[in-house]
Amino acid sequence: MPTISIITCTRNPDPDALRRVLVGIEALRVPAGWDREFIVVDSASTPPCGELVEAYTSSIPHLTYLRENAPGLARARNRGLEAAGGDIVAFVDDDAAPHYHWARRIVEPFHDPSVGCVGGSCRAFFPDCERPHWLSDRLLQFAGITRFETPREA
Repeated sequence: MPTISIITCTRNPDPDALRRVLVGIEALRVPAGWDREFIVVDSASTPPCGELVEAYTSSIPHLTYLRENAPGLARARNRGLEAAGGDIVAFVDDDAAPHYHWARRIVEPFHDPSVGCVGGSCRAFFPDCERPHWLSDRLLQFAGITRFETPREA
C-alpha cells in the first residue's frame, strides 16, 4: 500500500498550535488505497514536546516522535526524511492545521508521472481574535500566506 509521510518540525512550539496540527492530522483523510505516517521532529526544544505528541499515539496511527538534540530546521527536516518510509513526503509547519482533504490534494497530482513536487496554499488563521488591522495581505505574503479568501469545503 502506498504511504504518504507527513513531517512536522518544531522548536519550542506553542502547545496550543502544536495541538492544532495534531488534531488536524488526527482528522486527516487519506486517499483510498493509501496509508499515512506522521513524524514530529523536536528540534532541541526546551522543554521537549514529546509528552504532548505522545498523548496522540492512540488516535493517530503510525505517529513517531523524534528528538533532534541540535537545533536547526534543515537538520530537523533531514532527520524526518531519514525516518520517513513513505512514497511521498509532505511537510506541515508546527503552527498550521491541514484541511482534512489536504493529503488527497497532495497525492492526486502524482498520478501524472511527470510530476515531481507539489505545493499548496496557506491561509491565515486567527482563532482567538480578528486579524490585526496593520497585518496587510502584503505582509502576510512574507509569512507564506498565499490565499486570502474564505476557505471552501471540498
